[in-house]
Amino acid sequence: MKKVLGVVMMTIVALGLASAPASAIPFVSGSFPIVVFTTTTTDVTTTTVFTNPSATLTTGAGVGNFSSVLAGTVVPGISNPLNFGVPSSFDFVLGTLGTFHFTSQALITTTPAPNASATRDVVGTFTVGAFFDNAGAVITANQTDSLTQTGGPGQAISFSGTVHAPRVPVTIPEPATLLLLGSGLVGVAVASRRRRIRK
Repeated sequence: MKKVLGVVMMTIVALGLASAPASAIPFVSGSFPIVVFTTTTTDVTTTTVFTNPSATLTTGAGVGNFSSVLAGTVVPGISNPLNFGVPSSFDFVLGTLGTFHFTSQALITTTPAPNASATRDVVGTFTVGAFFDNAGAVITANQTDSLTQTGGPGQAISFSGTVHAPRVPVTIPEPATLLLLGSGLVGVAVASRRRRIRK
């Protein structure tokens, strides 16, 4: 009888562990870098569609609640092509950690050739996966992408970014703010020069 009772108790404990969430913590926040291979060579400052022949992205080491995301993890199922005009083309599933769904995007900055670049922000949500004990929770998210093209149109494009949940807002520099900052710096330089001349 003791043996039967022992087996029953072990079965109950095993079933209890099997039904427990993989992680005893809720998802709060985290981020991880990504790299996307693209064969697109048109002008990075105006192009919105990027061919992704492998239909994958590769992650860097995650931080925060994404610390289990390892550098070099290849995430399959990415759209080909990636199209900033269709933000949902950036959607992906990160195993049991959760699912990213993107709904809007904005061009943040551009720099013309010869060392052309563009920064874009894709915004949406992160649905927490079964790895966390708050699975199903929906949190804001964004993917800030940096696209560079040394040598300008016709050259290879480097496509990297950082995925955040919750969203980390990206500020767009306003022309008036930049003008005010520039005027202040000119004023400081003139005042400094005058002091040196008087001495």
